[in-house]
Amino acid sequence: MKNELEDRVFLKMYMKQNLGDDLFLRVLLRRYPEAHFFMYASPGDCRGFLPCRNLIVRKPPITRIRAKLGRKRGADLEASRSRATLLLGGSMFVEPFRPKLRNDLREEGLPFFVLGVSYGPAATEEYKETCRTFFRGKTDICFRDRASYMLFKENPAARVETDIIFGMRPEELLGKRAGESAGKRADGFEEMRAGELAGKPGGLFVSVIDYRTRWVTAVEGMGEEERQEYLGEFLPAFQERFFGQNLPDAAGMDRSEEKSCFTPGVLLEQKLLREVLDTLDRGEPVVLASFCDTHGDWKAVCRLLKDIESARPERFAGWRKDRLLKVYRYRGEERQERVILREMAAADRVIGGRYHSLVLGLLFGRPVLPICYDLKSENLLDDLGMGEKAVRLLYADDRVDLSEQSGGYVQLSPEKLEELRVSAEKQFTRLDEYFRSGHT
Repeated sequence: MKNELEDRVFLKMYMKQNLGDDLFLRVLLRRYPEAHFFMYASPGDCRGFLPCRNLIVRKPPITRIRAKLGRKRGADLEASRSRATLLLGGSMFVEPFRPKLRNDLREEGLPFFVLGVSYGPAATEEYKETCRTFFRGKTDICFRDRASYMLFKENPAARVETDIIFGMRPEELLGKRAGESAGKRADGFEEMRAGELAGKPGGLFVSVIDYRTRWVTAVEGMGEEERQEYLGEFLPAFQERFFGQNLPDAAGMDRSEEKSCFTPGVLLEQKLLREVLDTLDRGEPVVLASFCDTHGDWKAVCRLLKDIESARPERFAGWRKDRLLKVYRYRGEERQERVILREMAAADRVIGGRYHSLVLGLLFGRPVLPICYDLKSENLLDDLGMGEKAVRLLYADDRVDLSEQSGGYVQLSPEKLEELRVSAEKQFTRLDEYFRSGHT
C-alpha cells in the first residue's frame, strides 16, 4: 500500500451518522477500492468505516488557531496537499452556510470534483452568487436534480444526473455478505429480491423526522455569529420568499418547544399518528425508523411512541412484545443500516420522511408516500414526473391524507429504475476517468 500522503484524494462530505450520506461513502469506497481517500471527521461519527483500508480519518484540526496564525484553514491545507479534492453528496449548499473549501485550490492546479449535490434551500441572490463563485474552475460539478443544475448551467463543468443511491442494486443493499450462507456471487453478495429478507413482511414502514420543529431547530449547535445570521437574515428572507407566515417569528423566537413548534409539522405528526394507529388496529405491522439522530429523527420517534402508548395503553405493550410495532435507530453501523433497509424492502408501503427514504423505497419497488420537508424531495419528484404527488410540509393542512387509499403513493417501474441506475452511474464518469489515468 502506498504512503497515505501519496496520491490521496481529500474527501469532504457530511459525516454525522446520517444513513443516506453514509451510503454515499459506502458507494465511493466500494467503487474505488485501490484509491486513497482522506477526510476529517469525528471517529465516533464514522466508526463503521474505520476498518476500510482505502479511507484515512483524522479528527478535525483546531482551525481557529490556524486562522490566528495567518495560515490556511485545516481543510484547505489538507486539500492543497492532496492530489485532488472531492466534495460528495447531498445538501452541501444550504443558506446561510458558506461553501467550506476555498476556491483558490483550483488555482493551484488541483482537480476538484463536486458530485451528487443539490442547491438550497436558499433565499437570496447573494448566496447564489457565493456558490457561483465557488463552482468557478471546478473540474466536475454533477448535480442530482435539474432545478439545481438550471441555476448554474452556464458553468461548463456543470451537469445533472440522478441521486447516487439509485445506482445501487437491491441485492447490494440487502444481500448477505460472503460466508453467511451458500449461493454467493463473485462480488460477495447473494442474489436476492427486495422483500425476501425481513422477518415479517407487509405493513407500513415510516421514516420519521421531526416535522414539528423542522425549521426552527437549525440554530442548535451554531456559533453565535452563525445563529444571528440565520435568525436575523436567512430565516426571514426564506419565510417571505417561500411560504408566507407559516414559520414562527424568527426575530423573537423562543427556544421552548411549545413556542417554537412549526404548525404544519404538528398537524402532520397528528396525521401520521392516526395512520400508524389505524394500521396497527388492522393487525398489520409498523416499523418506525430513525435515519439521523443529529437532525432529530430519534427524538421524533420517541415522541410518536409516547403518543401511540397514550392512545392505546391497553394494546401498546402487546404490540411491542409481539413485534407488531418495531423501532430502529441508525447510529452509524452497517448492521443497523442493513436491518433498517431489509424492513423497508419487505414493507407493503413506505411513508418517506427523509429524502433517502424516498429514494430507497422507490429503489426497492415499494409504493412510497413522499413527505417533502424541503425543496430537494420536491425537485426529485419533479424530475420523475410525479411532482403533483408531493405532500409538502410547508403547506400541510387538514386536507392531507396519509392513508393507503389517499392516491398519494408513488412507485416506479423496473424499466424506469434501470434508467435511473444508468443515470446515477454517470455521476462518477469524470472521477472514473481521473482514476483510470493512474491516480490510485
